[in-house]
Amino acid sequence: MNLKKSFLTVLAAILLCTLVPGFDRVVSAAPADGMYTVDYVIKKAEDESVSMANDYFEKPATLSVSGGKIKVRLQLNHSEWITDFQVPGGNSKVISSNKKADTRVVEFVVKDIGQPVISKIHVTVPAIDYDHDYTIRLVFNRASMKVTGKATAPVNKPKVTAAPTKKPKATASPTNKPKATAPAR
Repeated sequence: MNLKKSFLTVLAAILLCTLVPGFDRVVSAAPADGMYTVDYVIKKAEDESVSMANDYFEKPATLSVSGGKIKVRLQLNHSEWITDFQVPGGNSKVISSNKKADTRVVEFVVKDIGQPVISKIHVTVPAIDYDHDYTIRLVFNRASMKVTGKATAPVNKPKVTAAPTKKPKATASPTNKPKATAPAR
């Protein structure tokens, strides 16, 4: 009887994890405003195996969270080979590039780091006549997030007032005139 009860408990847990969306994930709300690092892995689009492209991305990623908006920064190694990097919405932009080190840093916005980010890369290695497009998934490990700093505060601009500046009043002319004095001898 104990064996049957254990089996049913394990079966119920497996069903719960597979049938209830998001049960196995950490809460997907945006992290608090701030700067973070987060580990991630590049997986193939079609299965859970790690992509060869995983070795071309520096770990960890940097997150900047402000007002619920999450910006991710990644460093691409072998930048010359990865000739194109695209994320949904086309909002990926190059922040910096170092030709000597063959790296570049890209930044893009994600809605939820608890969800894989489908990405497309184009890899070209002329020396071996290699030219291919790949769909990959960026899978972030939310449990690995570490706070590295506070969110940058917005710059406060001076307030504009509707009232015009008042013209200063003229100073009254002096009423007491100084007395003339005789020159010193």
